[in-house]
Amino acid sequence: ALLAELVRAPWSSKLSYVGSDGSAYVAGTDLAAGIPASDRMVVFAGDVPGGRWALLAIPTVRGYAVAWFTGPPEARAAQLSMSGGVQLVGEGDPVSHVDLANPVGTVVVVAAPGDTISVAQQVDLSATLMFFTTATVLQPADGVGVTRLEASLRYGVPTRIGIERAGQPLLEQRPTVGGPLPAFTPGGMGPNDSPYAGAVIDRTGATVTVPRPVVEAVLGATLGPLGLTAQDLAATGPAIRELFVGTADGPLTENQRRPAQQPTVRIWSVEVTSGSFILVGGWSTTTADGAVQFQPTLLDVRAPKDDPASGVVAARVSLPAAAGAPAADVLVVSSAADAVRAEVLDAQEARLRDVELRGGAAVVPTPAGASTVTVSAPSGVRSGPVQDETTDTGAVVDAGRAPTIVTAIPPRR
Repeated sequence: ALLAELVRAPWSSKLSYVGSDGSAYVAGTDLAAGIPASDRMVVFAGDVPGGRWALLAIPTVRGYAVAWFTGPPEARAAQLSMSGGVQLVGEGDPVSHVDLANPVGTVVVVAAPGDTISVAQQVDLSATLMFFTTATVLQPADGVGVTRLEASLRYGVPTRIGIERAGQPLLEQRPTVGGPLPAFTPGGMGPNDSPYAGAVIDRTGATVTVPRPVVEAVLGATLGPLGLTAQDLAATGPAIRELFVGTADGPLTENQRRPAQQPTVRIWSVEVTSGSFILVGGWSTTTADGAVQFQPTLLDVRAPKDDPASGVVAARVSLPAAAGAPAADVLVVSSAADAVRAEVLDAQEARLRDVELRGGAAVVPTPAGASTVTVSAPSGVRSGPVQDETTDTGAVVDAGRAPTIVTAIPPRR
């Protein structure tokens, strides 16, 4: 009876979310409306520590759209609700999930029978590297492995899932995440569970005013994907530095931080205890009632000697259409305040564009083939690579590939 009811369940989440392409999902929308029960499959359904979960799938043009449904122990189908977003996967791809409302921090991995499943939740930090260690091999039943989280979830899930098939490494992935802030605190409330209480500063060291949801989103994009917690933030001063804030027309001053034009482009640097710096870029919007949405992407991890605040940061950011303005692909250049000019070069170091800087920063349409930006200032010439927020780079790859989350189910194959 449970399986028969699940294939007819609406694919609607209680929480809004943003897809991998920046599109928005509105809470309560049934993404599977109009798809007959005969085209839906129940891949997994059963009781797990702290609840009853199910994994549902719908065939698409290139694979499957899958969604997790969670609820209390022994729940009926009507008591299960979609947890997180809809994920696109290929034929035979394993999937994994964490539901933040689960009281015991359960992680469920669904792979193929015979696959070896390992879960890494700890991380070592050095001056230049961030990498997971101490992986635990699960004992799956019919390809389903279950374990529990060991670290705080406030700023993301510090977990990497590794899959071997037929004795060969198949993939590493980060689990999808659903639900509100965690209802559980492993080991009790402690430093890992506390929100960041430090200031946010700009390139000059001056404190700037930033909406709290934006700060939380920055740390969520920074710490969890790399397996870090709030304890790993630098403790010798403000760990977060805003390197750039502006719109498609250029940088903003402190007095212009709530612009009428939307969205706002933001580039950040987060310092961790090893002395390394994590670059984050993205866009934010503010509604008329003051609600803030921020879509951040981890861009790069830099060694201590490469402090972004004293160098050049160039990032490509894809802005969504908003308030009548069309979508735009922009290149953000941020450097020291005395920088006056920049050159955008391709991979062969041919000049693509000259850029005039205002206060050491500028926003221009991204030239095709942009690879490096060279900035000229009285203090000398500096160069930096163009970071691309549309792809995973740097240590994100080491943390496992990110899931592809969609806000619309592709047509059936």
